[in-house]
Formats: sequence, C-alpha cells, structure tokens
Amino acid sequence: MINKTTSRIILMMTLIVISIIIYLINSESFIQYDKSIPTNQIALGKKGNITKSEGRKRVKKLAQEKSLPDIGKSLKEKQVIKIGVSLPLSGEKEITGDALRSALYMAYNEIPENTKFKYEIIIEDSGKEKTFMSTYTLVDVKDVDALLSVYEDAEIVAKIAEKNKLPHIACAWNEHFLEKKSHSFNHFPSYNKQADSFLDNLERNNIRIFSIVNVKQEPYKSLAKEVKKQALKRNFVVQSVFEIEEGQLNFSKEIGELSEKTPEAVLVLMGQREGGIFTSKLNSKALSFRYTDIDMMREINKTTMNGALYVLSSRGDYLFREKFIKASVLPLPVCAPNLYDAVKMLVVAFESTDKKIRPRSDVLLKSLSQISNFSSATGDVVSVGKDRIIESSLEAAEIYDNRIYYQNE
Repeated sequence: MINKTTSRIILMMTLIVISIIIYLINSESFIQYDKSIPTNQIALGKKGNITKSEGRKRVKKLAQEKSLPDIGKSLKEKQVIKIGVSLPLSGEKEITGDALRSALYMAYNEIPENTKFKYEIIIEDSGKEKTFMSTYTLVDVKDVDALLSVYEDAEIVAKIAEKNKLPHIACAWNEHFLEKKSHSFNHFPSYNKQADSFLDNLERNNIRIFSIVNVKQEPYKSLAKEVKKQALKRNFVVQSVFEIEEGQLNFSKEIGELSEKTPEAVLVLMGQREGGIFTSKLNSKALSFRYTDIDMMREINKTTMNGALYVLSSRGDYLFREKFIKASVLPLPVCAPNLYDAVKMLVVAFESTDKKIRPRSDVLLKSLSQISNFSSATGDVVSVGKDRIIESSLEAAEIYDNRIYYQNE
C-alpha cells in the first residue's frame, strides 16, 4: 500500500510536470504556424517551426522588403490587390508625372468600400533607362498584381507584363507594342479612330485637298498610311506625301514643293522638335494652306501657325476636368482620364471574378476583355475591342494667338 508520504510525493511530481508543460506552451518555445498561410509570406524554419520572436523579426523584414500583409491579422480580411504604375516623376516630364499621379489617386479614392478585395496603388519613377528597372521593382519586389503605364514606357512594360503574365493597361499613341502581347491593353484612340477624326475635322472646315508630311518611323508611318486609306474611301484628295527621316531639321525641299502644289491643308506627323522647326519654316513663308496635326500632346509651340487645325487626345469630360482642378494645381496632362479609367477597369475586372482570392491570370484577362459599356472619364461609353484597344474620342481644336480653342466649347 502507498502511504500518505508517497502519495504527497506523487502529487507534487505531477503538479511540477503540468507546470513545466504550461510554461513551455506559453514561453518563447517553438510554435507551428498555420499551414493555410502561403509559405511565401513567412520565413519558416527547416521543420516549419520558428520561435515567436524569430518569426516576428522575419515577417517584419519581409513586410518591409515586399509590402507583405501582417500575418498576425485575421485571415478573413480582404486580400490586397496591388496595382503597379510606371510614371515619369523626375526629369523633363516630372510635372506631367505628378499630374498623372493626381488622376490615379482620384480614381483610387472613388473605389467603393464594399469591394471583395482591398486595393493599393504603388508608383515607381520611369523614363528611358529607368523604366526597365522600375517595372521589375514593381513585379519582383513589390509583388504587384497588375501594371499601368503611359507614353513611351508602354513597350517596355508590355514585355515585362507578358513575361510575368500580368495584366497591363497603357495609354500610348504607338499601338504597335500590342503585337504578340496577350496581356496588354491600350486605352487610347486607334490609328483608325485618329484618321477618322482628322478627316471629320477637315470636312467641318470645307477642306478636301491636303498633303501629308510624316516621319518614316512608327507611329507616324502607320498613322499616315491609315489617313491615306480612309481619305480614298471618303473622296478626299491626298495631293502629295513626303516621308522624312527622324531627326531631320532641313525641310527646304518639302516646303518648296508644297509652295508649288498649294494644297488646302498639310498634315504634319512629326516629333515635337522636327514639328516645331517645320512649323517655323512654314510661318516664314506665309503660305496660304492650313497647318493640321493629329497630336496627343497639347503643348502649343510659339511658332504654331494661326488658324492651325488640331485633333487632340481627350481632356476628359466636364465632370472629370472639374474634379481634376480640385485635386491638382497642375495642368491637365494627356492620358489623365485614360489612366483614371484604367484603375477603375482593373477594379471591375478583379471584382467580376467568382472568388475572394486572387484570380488566375487567364481568368483576370478574360474578365478585362469582356468589359463593355464602361462610362469613361473621356465622356464616352467604351468597350474593350478584340484587338485589346479601348477606344476614346478626340477633340477638334483651332489655334489663334498661341491659344487653343476647342470646337465643342
């Protein structure tokens, strides 16, 4: 039989063992993390076990480096969708980039609270050689789910988006970046739309005979070709076509021949530098024909001819322009309404998917491709075309005394 002394010893030993177990459970000892948490969000030890303090350190480091969510929060919280944007925030286009950033945040602030996902916009500086590195920073370090770009950056961003199977919406004049790219979309008028709008503008001004002077490189070459094609269908007369080299600054031959032919108008498709010099030369000759242009920029050169006819990219409708004035003191840049639309289109695409987890790339691309009857900030109702171009309207304008006068105002 066990006497009272032995019983007390056994009871004390049992209590000690229980105390040790409780201490180990509540101490800095090893903890098994929830296996439902994706392993790319946490630095696990070799056996999948780490201490509390070590785990916190590793997760904090990862969160700082890759903007990862705090795994200590409830897993029931909305998943975060990150939209990465390449914008020119330094250099000669710094003001333009800052103004475009305002348009982005206008769209972001209008995202409803009752969405399936939580959205973030992450912006990196771009421009020339910086675009490649900044886009890879968005993809590899910031771990974004979609990409946006503007102007010349579109071609580089499209290649990286394709390689990483990420949806990409751009606002770019040159639509050739879409070739052999299944993940990119362009929210800007197509060459067909630009040519059609240009001819409409000539028709309004009773002009039927015109000449074209264009740079041989893209996008000028394709746009000139589209204008000629549509002009033939609509019974316009293209009197002459002059192709020049990119960077050409001597236009004596072209202007001499134009002086002899005297068309009613001349369509000039050039870069800003060449166009400025060409315009200056035309002004000095005081020629009778009207200068015309299809231009995505609205920076009017002081040498621009009075009476020049422009077809310009959309500034956005009245409501958008009023909101922008309240959001920014900067001039409204080209592509501001398009970029604003792009954020909202991505939200529509993500929210249209079935589940509350990040959709697969193919599912998201299908959702984007099916967007139709979308109320654009340009004032149009737009849809995504089969060619992945999201059309928008252009605005007709005339230049007098170095000021733009819009036809619809």
